[in-house]
Amino acid sequence: MGRRVSRYRGPHARQPGYARDGKVVVFFRSGQMDALRYSTFGVSPQAALDEESGLWPTSYALIDPTDAARSALADVVRRAGAND
Repeated sequence: MGRRVSRYRGPHARQPGYARDGKVVVFFRSGQMDALRYSTFGVSPQAALDEESGLWPTSYALIDPTDAARSALADVVRRAGAND
């Protein structure tokens, strides 16, 4: 099994995330903080989710995510936490 992933809270209450070995791998930033129309779910380089194609997302825009979108984000969190 991969290393332990722990909850992380950024400098603001609306910036939670998950860390592995003390380094943030995924994070959430509320769009309300900057008066944006969407929030951001981001992936740090430490997550190392590189795709063979050489192309992969480093962030996702969220307005009102569906259950399918939440499931996809949960998969990203699992992959980021399990990566060695």
